[in-house]
Amino acid sequence: MHDGVTGCLLHEQTVDVLKAAVQRVESDAFHVDPIAAHAHAQRFDVAHFQRAMRALIDDAFASASGSGGAIVSEAEPASRDGSTQCEASSSLNAGG
Repeated sequence: MHDGVTGCLLHEQTVDVLKAAVQRVESDAFHVDPIAAHAHAQRFDVAHFQRAMRALIDDAFASASGSGGAIVSEAEPASRDGSTQCEASSSLNAGG
């Protein structure tokens, strides 16, 4: 959150600070940029999280295996109940 751009930051969790923040937000001087707020919120989108997590996992496996490439496949159905299983193919589990 960016104070004064995407919201109002409380530096302390006290009644006085909360009262001051509410007064600030209700004043005509306070304005949240809806485009900036939306763009900032997109950083916490599920699809963004999944891409970042997949890249992190791929990098970790690649570093551990020395393969230098992505080795985690897309999640595939593992059972009739719709649960998923992520398969990895690396030298770490090549032995069995």
